[in-house]
Amino acid sequence: MCVQDSRYLLVVLIASVFGYFFATALDRIRGLLFVVDAIGLGTYAVVGVQKSLALGLGVGAASFIGVVNAVGGGLLRDVLVREEPFLFKPGEYYALVAGAGAALFCGLTVALGGGRRERRRWRSR
Repeated sequence: MCVQDSRYLLVVLIASVFGYFFATALDRIRGLLFVVDAIGLGTYAVVGVQKSLALGLGVGAASFIGVVNAVGGGLLRDVLVREEPFLFKPGEYYALVAGAGAALFCGLTVALGGGRRERRRWRSR
């Protein structure tokens, strides 16, 4: 799959240049960055679960894919910037929180019948 809209690459380039030149200022707002990272973690877990359920996977597999989707991006980010990933730090519950959120969302989606609706919408495309 390739990027079909070049504006995404432009945004990434601008954000990278901004981060490079203002790295010291970004250290001051580290707490805010953790909050934004946590929101992103939950969002990616939900997207992974939704796509999995739409493709007809079971609850366990959908929850697992949601966790891998959520944790994988942060793991890759930390490896690329040569930091110890949150996943491997003692006392950090990064994957556990992603798993709890993915399982809760998956359970609620299936209990409320959202999984069937997503499958119908996916098949009609």
